[in-house]
Amino acid sequence: MTPRGTARSSLIASAIDLIAVRGVNAVGVDAIADQAGTTKRTLYLHFPGKDALVAEALTVRSAGWHDQLTAAVSARAADPEGQLLAVFDLLSESASTPDYRGCMFVNAAADLPDPGHPARPIASLHKQRLLAFIALRTAALGVRDPDALARQLKVLTEGAVATALVDPGPQPALDARAAAVVLIAAARENSSAPITKGTS
Repeated sequence: MTPRGTARSSLIASAIDLIAVRGVNAVGVDAIADQAGTTKRTLYLHFPGKDALVAEALTVRSAGWHDQLTAAVSARAADPEGQLLAVFDLLSESASTPDYRGCMFVNAAADLPDPGHPARPIASLHKQRLLAFIALRTAALGVRDPDALARQLKVLTEGAVATALVDPGPQPALDARAAAVVLIAAARENSSAPITKGTS
């Protein structure tokens, strides 16, 4: 059995592991409790139900994922462009693993069509944080419209993740990286071009 005082964290960790592999709908509270080494009664002492546990599991996973992403890109590059491109390098490596299952947050949102489910805003916030992560670095590039570039790069990351889920392997992320290089270069070129105003 799980030691006293660690049941909550064990339940969250077990929920994260099981949801990542099976999806939200295929995982019941019995399976989560069993993997956590506790009981369903203990689960309900810590959470009012499965929905609340799923929301907390996604919250914890999101925080850890963003911490890991920041550390990983910082270890690979010191400059903002290098860090942006490192995101795609990380994606290509992740998509090359045999247990790759795409984005846990997209998968959870697909499993939970009800917009009122407590986990839905967690998935949305995760993606907003990813956009903010990218935008922080596009802002440091000195381009004319860093927010537009950030949105475009995010679309590339999402596309690479989704494509690799259906067609596993590193190629989708490598293709997205090549497109990102072109987008960044074009944004820099547009920023250096003089702004011309029409005459009335």
